[in-house]
Amino acid sequence: MKPHGKNWAGSPAALLFVLVLCCSAYFYQGGGWNQNSRFDLVRSIVELSTVRIDAFHENTGDKALIRNHYYSDKAPGTSFWGVPVHAAVHTGFRRFGRERCPVAVTSYITTVWSAGVPSALAAVLVYGLFLAFGHPTRRSTGFAAAYALGTPALPYSTLLYGHQLAAFCLTAGLYMAFRIRKNGGTETIPMLALLGFILGWSVLVEYPSAAPAVMVTLYAAWHLDNRRRLIWVMAGASIPVLLLLTYQWTVFGHPLALTYRFTAHEHAQTGFIREWGMPSLEALRGILISPRRGLLYYAPWLVFALPGSAFLLANRDRRHETTVCLLICAWYVWLNGSMIHWMGGRALGPRYLVPMLPFAALMAGGIFLPPRSRASGSFRRTVAAMVAVAAIGSICLMVIGTAVLPEVSGHFADPLRQVLIPAFIRGDLSLNTQSFDSATYDPAGARSAWNLGHQMGLNGLGSLLPLLGFVLLTGIGIYRLTNGVDPRTIQTR
Repeated sequence: MKPHGKNWAGSPAALLFVLVLCCSAYFYQGGGWNQNSRFDLVRSIVELSTVRIDAFHENTGDKALIRNHYYSDKAPGTSFWGVPVHAAVHTGFRRFGRERCPVAVTSYITTVWSAGVPSALAAVLVYGLFLAFGHPTRRSTGFAAAYALGTPALPYSTLLYGHQLAAFCLTAGLYMAFRIRKNGGTETIPMLALLGFILGWSVLVEYPSAAPAVMVTLYAAWHLDNRRRLIWVMAGASIPVLLLLTYQWTVFGHPLALTYRFTAHEHAQTGFIREWGMPSLEALRGILISPRRGLLYYAPWLVFALPGSAFLLANRDRRHETTVCLLICAWYVWLNGSMIHWMGGRALGPRYLVPMLPFAALMAGGIFLPPRSRASGSFRRTVAAMVAVAAIGSICLMVIGTAVLPEVSGHFADPLRQVLIPAFIRGDLSLNTQSFDSATYDPAGARSAWNLGHQMGLNGLGSLLPLLGFVLLTGIGIYRLTNGVDPRTIQTR
C-alpha cells in the first residue's frame, strides 16, 4: 500500500501500526489463569521440548489432566505463535551466561508479539478495508483507530489470549479474499495458499473461528475465476489443520478431541453451550447492553453497525462483503449468547465477541454511505459528530480499563463505575497482583502489572503522560498525512 505516491513507511497505515502497537506494548498486565496456561505451553515447548506443562501447571486452573500429566486446555495456536520469540529470548539469555530469562521479561515480549503485533496488523487491515469500501483516507484511519483503541480490542491486545490473534487472522482472510474479487477472480497460487493458511491458523488459535473461516472461504470461492483453484486454499489451510489434529492426537489420543473436554477446571466441566444451542435473553442482554459485560456499554459507537450494515446492503457493490461481516457477527453473538458461562470469567467487556469487532467496525462505517449520497451532506456532518463523540468516549473507557485492570471479576454489576473509574481517578493503576508464576489473585498482594511509565519512575496518572504525548504526536502526524487528501479508492463490481 503506497498512498499518495509515498512509500509505506511514510503512510497513514504505518503510523497507525506504530500507534496501536505502542499503545499495546505500553502495558504489562501480569498473569492470570488463561494467559498462564498458554504461556506454560510456550515454556514447556522451548525449555523442556514437551507439550506437557507438568513443570509449570501450578500457576493455573485452566489445564487438562490426562494420564497423570497436565496440558494446557487452550487451543494451541497462540502458544505456537509465541514459541519462536520465546525461543529467541531464552537462547539469547543463555548465551550471556544466564540459565533462564526472567519470566516477567519473556512473558512481556511474548505477549507483545502474540497479541500486540496482531492487533496492530488488524488495525492496518481494517484501514485497508475501509478504503476498499469507498471511504476517504482520514475517515478510514479514524475508524481503524476507533476499532483498535475504542473497543475491547485494546485491553485484549495487552493480554496473552487468543482473541486478537484470531481477529487478525480472520480480518486478513477477508482482506485477501477481497483482493480476489478486486482482481477479477484471479490470484497467484502462493497468495491462495497463504489465504488458506491464515484462515486455518485462526482455527488453531480459537476453535470457534472455524465457522467464520468457512464463511470467508466461501466468499473467496464465489469470486474465483476458476473454482478448481480453491484446492490451493485448501492446501494452505491443511498445514495448520494437520498441526492441530496432530497435537490433539498426541495429547488427547484422538485428532478430533477438543482440549476443553479434558479440563481439570470444575467450572468449565459443566459445559459451554446450552441445550439446543439456544441463546438466552439474559446472556444476550449481558453481552450487548448490560453494564457488566455489554459491548455497546463499553463501545457505544458500535451502535451504528446495524444501520451502517443496512446502508451497505443497499449498495450492490458491497453486498457480498457486508453479508460476510453480518454472518460473522451473528455467529459470535449467537455462540456467546448460547454459552452457560457467557460472562467469560474475569474480563473487560464481552471477551468472546472480540474476534468479530473488526467486522462490526466495518459495518458501523457504512453509516457514512447512505444510498442517496447527493442529499447527505448535513446527514454526514451530523453522523460524523455523533460517531466522533461516541468513539472518543469509548477510547477513554478502554484506556481506563486497560490501565487499571483488564480482567475484572464478573461479581461486579458495573465494573466501570464500581472499580475501574474510581481507581483511575485515584491514580491507582496496574492493579493485577497475579503473576505468570502464581495461581491466585490477591487484591492486597504485590503488583505484578505495570506500564512503561512506571518503569521510568513515574507514578499514578503521571505514568500515562509518555503514552499521552506519543499518541498526540502520532495523531498529529496522521492528521497531516491525511489533510485534504481523498485518494482513489478501490473500485469493484
